[in-house]
Order: sequence, then structure tokens, then C-alpha cells
Amino acid sequence: MSAHPRTTDQSIPHTDLQQEPNKEHPMNNDISSSPGILPQLEATPPLPDRLLRSAEVMRRLGIRKTKFYAGIKAGTIPAPRRLTRRSVCWPESVIAALVEEIKQGRHVL
Repeated sequence: MSAHPRTTDQSIPHTDLQQEPNKEHPMNNDISSSPGILPQLEATPPLPDRLLRSAEVMRRLGIRKTKFYAGIKAGTIPAPRRLTRRSVCWPESVIAALVEEIKQGRHVL
């Protein structure tokens, strides 16, 4: 095996560590120096509702196709929203609310 030469601290300049911090940079401002003022955090916008396809809705409700489409026809399952001429979906929040109602016994499929 060949030995790798080791570098010593003397070969690495440490001049950047000895410099004063930039007082004008916002991250270097001491919060304790300005009492009562906290940095403002930007609020992230809420994520849009996911769109679920029929297979995912059936999986979350724990039912098969026959009961699923019969429930849509009877009105016990919300009607789908049309995406295109050939595809439909359900908003995730609508299905999550339906699942919660079923769990609490307020809704029966």
C-alpha cells in the first residue's frame, strides 16, 4: 500500500475565519439588539388539493366497482369532476371528509 501525504494546518490559510462578520447582512443582525422585533417569515401558500382517480377513491372507501358506481348513482358518493372528455376525478378533501363521516357513523354507503 502506498502512503498518502498528509497536509498540515500550516498549508491551509485561515484568513477567512479571522475576519469580522458583515454587519450589514440580515443574517448577522443580533435579534437581542432590537427588542420586540422578530424577523418576518414568509407564509407558504397552501398546496392545491390532489385529484384522485376512481381506483384510489375505491381503495380509500374500501369498496368495489359495483357498489362504487351504485353509490354515485344513488348520491351517497359525491359525483366526479370532469377533467377531460374521457377522464374524471374527485378532490382529495371531498373523499377525506366522506371517510371521516363514515368513521363517525354519520354516513353509510
